[in-house]
Amino acid sequence: MDEINLKKIFVILIPASGHINPVTGIIRELAMNKNIQVTFYGTEDYRELIEKTGAKYRPYYYDNMISLHPKNLKEEKNLILTLIKFQMNFADKNMSFLVNDVEIEQPDLIIYDSISFHTKYLMKVLHTRYENKLSQVKPPRVVKMSPSFGTKPGVFPNQEEIKLYRKNNDMWFYFNFLLLIFNQILFSLKHGIKVYNPVKFFYTRGYE
Repeated sequence: MDEINLKKIFVILIPASGHINPVTGIIRELAMNKNIQVTFYGTEDYRELIEKTGAKYRPYYYDNMISLHPKNLKEEKNLILTLIKFQMNFADKNMSFLVNDVEIEQPDLIIYDSISFHTKYLMKVLHTRYENKLSQVKPPRVVKMSPSFGTKPGVFPNQEEIKLYRKNNDMWFYFNFLLLIFNQILFSLKHGIKVYNPVKFFYTRGYE
């Protein structure tokens, strides 16, 4: 294999079936190309699925996906805040690990999806480091996948699941929202970025 012409692709998604399954066909096609090396980040539960695509499996440094299991979210009144809080923690614990991987291996492309909040944080950190001359490694290009999730009233989501995803704008919501912003400020100071409203950043189409 010609190392000079070898293209490297990192796939950095949420380690969950609804995010991994939609891209396996595309990753399989990419991995079949002998001039492309695909590294796919995931958890042990999806290792076999990832390796079947021909991509190289790489575990996250930190994983606590059990926090996102539906049975652990039933009592949550403000699911979107819970999801962002979890992903901010997931990003924080994995950030140094991911930045180090990117700056050492210098992939040509990173593939992520619309809910890969930690990848959006990663790209923000990489660009900030490069712009501030803390790193000489130019951030790679990115491609965002947008998987669609089928829905059928009464099947998925059912009435209980609809209630789970509804925003409850009571005082508790606003308290948790302010707490989330406080945690975002701490996260931003730690990683040298300027993101102050995590909910707005979550819904931003890119990472700017």
